[in-house]
Amino acid sequence: MAARIDDGGESDGGRPEVALNKLCDLRDWRDPAWRAALLDLGYDPDPRRLHRKEWEFAQTVYGLRRLRRLCPTATALGLGAGTEPIIFFLAARLRKVVATDLYAGEFSEHEADPRMLRDPEAFSPFSYHRDRLDVRRMDATAIDYPSGSFDIVFALSAYEHFGSRRAQRRCLAEIHRVLRPQGVAVLTTEVILNTWGRHGDYFRKEELLNDLIPGSGLRLVGDDFDFATSRATLDALIRLPDEVDRRPHLVLRRWRTYFTSGSFFLEKPVSPGTPEAGCAPRGAEAVVALPPLLRARLTGVAPAMSVRHSSRYGLTCRVENTGHAVWPRSSPDGFGLVRLGAHLTAVDGSLAILDYGRADLPRDLRPGESEVVTIDLTAPSEPGEYHVELDMVREGVAWFSSRTPSGARVAVRVT
Repeated sequence: MAARIDDGGESDGGRPEVALNKLCDLRDWRDPAWRAALLDLGYDPDPRRLHRKEWEFAQTVYGLRRLRRLCPTATALGLGAGTEPIIFFLAARLRKVVATDLYAGEFSEHEADPRMLRDPEAFSPFSYHRDRLDVRRMDATAIDYPSGSFDIVFALSAYEHFGSRRAQRRCLAEIHRVLRPQGVAVLTTEVILNTWGRHGDYFRKEELLNDLIPGSGLRLVGDDFDFATSRATLDALIRLPDEVDRRPHLVLRRWRTYFTSGSFFLEKPVSPGTPEAGCAPRGAEAVVALPPLLRARLTGVAPAMSVRHSSRYGLTCRVENTGHAVWPRSSPDGFGLVRLGAHLTAVDGSLAILDYGRADLPRDLRPGESEVVTIDLTAPSEPGEYHVELDMVREGVAWFSSRTPSGARVAVRVT
């Protein structure tokens, strides 16, 4: 069965609240509560930059909020969590967060860098309670914790990588075991959209809903799975492997298989006679009042300039570290160092270069210190009106303005 196209509420604002168990949908970015989760994670809602991975993180936070699970007494376990930003988001709000992964093998150079085991803060895009986060090397099919240890378990774009279907069933059984009664597990994974689609790492809706999930003893919470998305979402099609870096990045095609992300909120049922005190807690989310980890002030930038097409030009500004982490100028492999970067957009919307240039700092900058930095750029070949957005970037982690406003904009006329 193919995914259903549902454009109801596309233009009249009459769409109901975002479901918990559903496919990625472009319209989700328009829902105020869902959008708040996206912004709290520090992601840019610009329609030109949308990505289904960011949808997965925002959908998780949105759903946990809707279920009142982000309460200060709750504990969470991440499976195949790598260096995901949601780890640190939760560690700023919950009593305890355990992030687990193999931190070795084919994913160790990207999503599961082993340096996370010894220096998690280097991967954090924002502040968190260091004493509330534990990072461990662990197999998701053999969770090394006693039964009933956690109130929340999450595996985001990881479940499909846990091995064979037998291993995936074992993982769900382990999740059921370590959850407290009424505890919630959040899975996001690739769901096949078309009838003829096939891939060993992706799932058909029926396989998940009729076999894997029921066999685990877990059950969908909140609502049934909504196997529908909008035509606008499908129109933003990425053809792999050639267009893997293109955005918007929502629905993908690999040969004859069309797929996107799906979210599943699962609950561990309560056994008869279980006291309320033995169940997973619910309550209001804690107010986070931590100082910003990555924040900058950029001053002294010319508001406008004119350059000749295809020529080299430079932009100079003073950058000040207004956060509470040192900005390293260098690192052995480039990871974690802080640079001045730039994005380029055409005023008429015809061009967007999201990684337009970089400039190194002259030295390490401690909180409160500043330096003048010049970034060298190449003007577009087409004359016109453009904007250059300057921003600081922590390589491999985040652009600063994706977490808190810190950039500067220059109007550039190309002649």
